[in-house]
Amino acid sequence: MKRLFLIIVGILILSDSYSQAWQWSNPKPTNNDLQSSYFTNENTGYAVGNSGLILKTIDSGLTWNQLYSGTHAYLSSVVFTDELKGFCIGFDYKSNWAKILVTENGGESWDIQTINTQYPINQVLFTNSNTGFIVGNKGVIMKTNNGGVNWEQIVSGTTSTLNTIYFVDSNTGWIGGWDYTTGKSLILKTMDGGNSWTIVSSGLSTSIQSICFSDQDTGYSVGFYYVMKTNDGGITWSTVLTGGGYSGFFSVFCWNADSVLAIGQDGKIACTYDGGIHWNSLSTGTEKALHNIFMVNGNVGYIVGELGAVLKTQDSGNSWQLLSSGTVKHLSSIRFTDELNGYCLVRNGSVLKTTDAGNTWNNISIGENYQLSNLYSSSKTTLHLHGMTSNSMSQDSNFIFRSTDAGENWNITYKEFRKPIYSFFFTDTLKGFALGYDEYYQNGFLLKTINGGTSWSLNNSFENYGFSSVFFTDQMTGYLAGGQMMMKTTDGGQTWNPLVVPGSLYSEWFINQDTGFGVGAGPNSEGIIIKTTDGGVTWTSQSSGTPYVLLEVTFYDNQIGYAVGMYGSILKTTDCGASWNLLDICSGMNFNSICLTDVNTAYIAGDYGTILKTSIGGTVRVEERPLSTWQMIYPNPATDYITLELTRFFNKSCYSIYNQNWQEMTKGIITNSKTHINISKLPKGIYFIRITDQKNIEVGKIIKE
Repeated sequence: MKRLFLIIVGILILSDSYSQAWQWSNPKPTNNDLQSSYFTNENTGYAVGNSGLILKTIDSGLTWNQLYSGTHAYLSSVVFTDELKGFCIGFDYKSNWAKILVTENGGESWDIQTINTQYPINQVLFTNSNTGFIVGNKGVIMKTNNGGVNWEQIVSGTTSTLNTIYFVDSNTGWIGGWDYTTGKSLILKTMDGGNSWTIVSSGLSTSIQSICFSDQDTGYSVGFYYVMKTNDGGITWSTVLTGGGYSGFFSVFCWNADSVLAIGQDGKIACTYDGGIHWNSLSTGTEKALHNIFMVNGNVGYIVGELGAVLKTQDSGNSWQLLSSGTVKHLSSIRFTDELNGYCLVRNGSVLKTTDAGNTWNNISIGENYQLSNLYSSSKTTLHLHGMTSNSMSQDSNFIFRSTDAGENWNITYKEFRKPIYSFFFTDTLKGFALGYDEYYQNGFLLKTINGGTSWSLNNSFENYGFSSVFFTDQMTGYLAGGQMMMKTTDGGQTWNPLVVPGSLYSEWFINQDTGFGVGAGPNSEGIIIKTTDGGVTWTSQSSGTPYVLLEVTFYDNQIGYAVGMYGSILKTTDCGASWNLLDICSGMNFNSICLTDVNTAYIAGDYGTILKTSIGGTVRVEERPLSTWQMIYPNPATDYITLELTRFFNKSCYSIYNQNWQEMTKGIITNSKTHINISKLPKGIYFIRITDQKNIEVGKIIKE
């Protein structure tokens, strides 16, 4: 099948820049689910997973670097045919098309092929440098005879889900799967190098997830609750392991007819050395689901799995070392007091602290019974947070904790029953406010301190308003945000006047007394951004470009700001909110908090232990769209001017031109189908033009001579 190449910035030349755009500060190497791995030697390996993530190690799995894949597809399998050429496959659930990614330079760049199937594909396997196979849902079998240049559809004789494929030699292979119509397993076999396939076994009451053969007769397969064995080439199968302490299996590997490893749920590894008669359970150090096992040779092997789990063996699977590290518990808030020292709240009662700009994080426990949220730093050494417990009616359940020694020790400065604190703000090191909600009376309230948080007193209460954020622009002017309501004070919090805003707000930020922003959820639960330039009197809605709720907004100066939210949403503005760009990131986790330490350095905290860091301000997301959506960009190459001619008019759209490091060089508004753009002042080189409107993003390449 002919390749269809897409305009992906990283595919062209930006992979090195992108690989450093966002890196996991915690956990390491990632908290994306890893589905597959492949090592070309003991030192160099690759792992792929959710959200288009491709990782590479060159030091035997000790450290991993993120590669630019050019897609946000779910990547299910990876394989290499030599040290440089590799393939990974996946499915883009947004476009409903399968993807094949190809590299010929050890993963530094990837070409994307869109193949002729709209069904998920599950495994790719090569029997030599030229011959490869892909299996997937609805009976999809594809084969290449020319190293992946073309793929042809092979008749499978079934519409079942095909999960796994294995060849014992160049001619003999098996495919395992699941027939949803009968609720039974299915095994196909080829004896002619994959040109034809026949069903040799069916009717087992499990979905075949992985299959492996030691020779043409003896093989093993795993389903969700079984390890099965065949002695007749896959025709009949007997169960050799089931039930007990094993809650499910995903991958199997056999060195020979007797030595087998099976991995699966809850970090479990089962091994046998007598062909399945007796099984041992191996310690792994993790309770995460293990998805895939890959043995580099007879001694060295790797396992990857849920939430970035990575394990390694150097003794033929007899023992395993956990290479992944860091908490995967939900994080609620992150704040830095300078470029090196930062803090992040773990919801289950501890604070993570870094003194080296996020390279390492140390855990400080406050108490396992507390659910922590809303971290705030009023000075370099003074911190405040809210803690909640589920106590009985007679006991306090909400607390303010305060540290004056950079988070090492914490004291309780407030305790009340069913009165959680949602937000803090200090106008100086002594005067501050804490915004909360009385769950019993259903009233919002505001606490005030004048002694740096040593004690708190009631400042105001607000009937029936669920405010979630407090922000002051100076000692006298402040705002409360939440619901479809804001309130403003101009007398230091003594009196508050209502302001009407569109949507429900979760966070606010003002860059001066007049200009401010709010983020949250619109009437259809979409992400909204609103802006005021008159001190909150009027508000205008801005295009967020995301359907997902936004949870926090912050600004570095009067131009550069970020907003983060659910399902990996992160937006950036460099023009005081006149436009917001979705940033590219290989994560679908909910992002709960963001903070900045300089113009280019940002940290994000979110669910399942997510701490992400960028030192280059992030990179703009590029959607996968074919060149055919453009009418013309001409002349290209160009020296002074280019003309952008579109097949259709983009309503309320604009363009931006970026250099190879995704720094914006120029921008403008599109007023008709032909737009003339002056590039005479740009240095010679390669640039990218990005067009956005309310619903679309298009990207093209420009060469300036």
